[in-house]
Amino acid sequence: MSQLKVNILSSFCWWFLITYQQNYAFSSSCGSTKSLNVKEGEDIILQLNQTSFTSVTWDFEEHLIANTTPGQPIELAKYSFSYTGRLFTLADGSLKIINLKTNDRRIYRAVLFAKDSSYLCAQLYDLRINESSRMSSNIAVLESCGSTRQLFSTLGGEVTLQLPNETRVAFITWDINNIDHIAITRPGQNVVLVNNSYVGRLSAMIDGSLKMFNLTTEDQRVYRAEVFIKNWIYRCTQIYDVRVRKVFRGYSLQTIIRLALSACILVITFFILVHHMKTVTVLGSELRLNE
Repeated sequence: MSQLKVNILSSFCWWFLITYQQNYAFSSSCGSTKSLNVKEGEDIILQLNQTSFTSVTWDFEEHLIANTTPGQPIELAKYSFSYTGRLFTLADGSLKIINLKTNDRRIYRAVLFAKDSSYLCAQLYDLRINESSRMSSNIAVLESCGSTRQLFSTLGGEVTLQLPNETRVAFITWDINNIDHIAITRPGQNVVLVNNSYVGRLSAMIDGSLKMFNLTTEDQRVYRAEVFIKNWIYRCTQIYDVRVRKVFRGYSLQTIIRLALSACILVITFFILVHHMKTVTVLGSELRLNE
């Protein structure tokens, strides 16, 4: 094999590795979920605190609404139609939503990328719209139990939404993306279903954590657990970013990619050895002719 072919194959394998890292190795969070409670009709800024990024994608439930780049105009995306004339960007790439509506009550995700388009981290914003005029705007009134927990599983698999250590927990309410309530759990008791689409697929752990079975692509969502102590006293909120991957013939997509990368490395090594042996053979022949 010529050196050019070896270089092409090497470049392909490196591209494959980078693609895998960007699309399937998302594992870091920029920090704790930012909980914001504002009044209907007001404006909100989804503030970015990081500095070492070059571009940001904004979405809710995998629905892309905008792309921002520090110092550049906002680029509206496919699902921005619900925000017509209401999305703007700041100089640092943060997102501003004006004239908030009740339907804007969602968990938003900002995915940050570096200069080489490699993934850096994801920041979640738990935005609630309060209709009471007594509520001050842009105040984070919800206490986070901890940083966002990013969980990965496969189609048909299971995942546990583990609660942080808290000895005074009385019960926990679970919902999807700040909107659809799915269950209520209590330490030491069975799960109470609120959403019929999860019948037979949820169970409560001894500490009140929630376990999900037989995962589908529809289960790839942002889940929220609101933790209460006795007498309905609010304690804190924990966010879970669940990702579901496909499985091919018993192998996860991650395993398939790793096997493909291993094959690339073996093929490249083989052809390099063959090329080296041919070179040595040619040099040996030339030396014998010169003698």
